[in-house]
Amino acid sequence: MRGQGPYAEEILPTMVGTVTVAELEVIERGRMMMRGTPPRGAAAAPRGRAERRVAVPTLMAAGADDGLTPVGDARLFRGPIPGAEPRIIDDTGHLPDLERPFDAALTEFLDRVPAAEAAGGR
Repeated sequence: MRGQGPYAEEILPTMVGTVTVAELEVIERGRMMMRGTPPRGAAAAPRGRAERRVAVPTLMAAGADDGLTPVGDARLFRGPIPGAEPRIIDDTGHLPDLERPFDAALTEFLDRVPAAEAAGGR
């Protein structure tokens, strides 16, 4: 296995929502993403996110069924992003962008954000 392959097999079952467990396409997409990620890149990602300043409207989506980052921990990520809007999404795990319940939350958020604001005022 390449990249994060062994880790993916161990952790993937805790990363998806209870509804998604039965959706093999989502599970396989998550597995392929993790297998293709070099360990060094995976380790650097949290540091890069922590050092970044975000100046556009931000939806902080967290899955209610996330076994990797519990909801209480996910709320802590709002700190460095002024005005971030938290959204806890039912029936979703650690991969909300791959799970269907996320689509409705994202669409509703984007419908409320003016295009100029979303582009950083440009």
